[in-house]
Amino acid sequence: MTHVAPPYVLDTLELLRRHMGLDPASLGVGALAQAVATAAAAEGMDPAHYAETLPADGAMLHRLVERIVVPETHFFRHPGAFVAMRRWLEAARVRRGVGSVVHALSAPCSTGEEAYSIAIELHESGLEFTEFAVRGLDISLANIQSARAGTYGGKAFREERARELRERYFHTAPPSDAGEQWQIHAELAARVSFIQTNVLAPDLAETLPRFDLIFCRNLLIYLDNPSRRRVLHAMKAMLHPQGLLFVGPAEMGEALDAGFARAPYEMAFACMSVEGARALGVTNRTAPAPALPKATARPREDVSVVSPKTYANIPAPAPAAATLTPATSQRANASASPLPSAADRPKPPIASPATTGSPAAPSPPPAPAAAGADACAEAWALANAGKLDDARAAVRRVLAATPNNADAHALQGILQEGAGDKPAAEASYRKALFLNPFQSSALLSLALLLEATNRAEAAQPLRARAARRAAAEKASAPGTR
Repeated sequence: MTHVAPPYVLDTLELLRRHMGLDPASLGVGALAQAVATAAAAEGMDPAHYAETLPADGAMLHRLVERIVVPETHFFRHPGAFVAMRRWLEAARVRRGVGSVVHALSAPCSTGEEAYSIAIELHESGLEFTEFAVRGLDISLANIQSARAGTYGGKAFREERARELRERYFHTAPPSDAGEQWQIHAELAARVSFIQTNVLAPDLAETLPRFDLIFCRNLLIYLDNPSRRRVLHAMKAMLHPQGLLFVGPAEMGEALDAGFARAPYEMAFACMSVEGARALGVTNRTAPAPALPKATARPREDVSVVSPKTYANIPAPAPAAATLTPATSQRANASASPLPSAADRPKPPIASPATTGSPAAPSPPPAPAAAGADACAEAWALANAGKLDDARAAVRRVLAATPNNADAHALQGILQEGAGDKPAAEASYRKALFLNPFQSSALLSLALLLEATNRAEAAQPLRARAARRAAAEKASAPGTR
């Protein structure tokens, strides 16, 4: 027998639909009816009287919304989106130039994990704190307050990347009844702001700036059709023409129907405006990854191009075996140490004075990448000795064993450019910089290649990044003050 909800429940569900676009079927009418009954009991009212009073009592309606909005999130949820963000950012920084601030939005932001994940990834990608700003929106005041507090338990770090970066961007906080707690570093938190608002607010797009990156994942599935269209219309108005909108796995069809084009990042569920895709020369509904325009002019003759004869002028990277195992660090419970700058991050961490004299931990087994580092150093030596065929073979072996070896991709690019294959070389340099934004050989080689193909403006941010890296290394050298 089919259960028919009482009229007061149907009236309340209609109110929620108008207020927050909620599709009752997304959560189940029975579950929502139970939430209404529980909320009425908490207010000391019978359900029918509660439903009758609710439309005129904004505070009471807000308390009901808080019961319905249950946060379910964690840091770096759906990792593919953050990989895509880094790929997009590398091209966008070159295209837009130095000094452009990247604006990102998390809506709804729940308790802040996604917004902070975006900020961490932007900083890890090489942006300084002054070069990005992240904003989080949520209808729940409790969620916003939790996000602003920036304190999280162990379950929030269930993704491997979150655990890898926890020591860098969090410090331990006093434990709670739920166990260990972690507090976001103040310097990073200052780049993230949170606002309680409704994504269905009619003036949302007018009150917020344009965003380069918008994360609106797993919201549309809870909304009715008119509300989905309103949200996507607002997102389209707020998105930079060549920015990215990330949606949930089941929401891509809605985004395409609303006038977005699919961006080709695997497992990212990213899209961009059709207008932005057309500006990049795309005429179909699938947009390519943002890339620099191809050069049409001949290389300038007054700029030296990397060739096999100049290998000796490009220093081979030092073997990375010493940096493959994390250094021992002591957590600070009382206060957090300052976060490293973007230029400082690639350097291995230094053990704190508190660890001096402590018994040494057993040495971990050699990392699998250590052999790749040694083989890569050998490939550089072969290239510098002029044994180019042997160097190419060595690079292929390194990449077969360690596909994410940034040093090997940089050397592969130099070898490709020396053989005259500049498009392949550029792709290899960019791959190296995607894996390590401060890979010095790739930075300098790509800058030279861009300048040699009449793209000097695009080379400027690469040279600036290389200069920051060199300055940081000089400042950290022994005997340097």
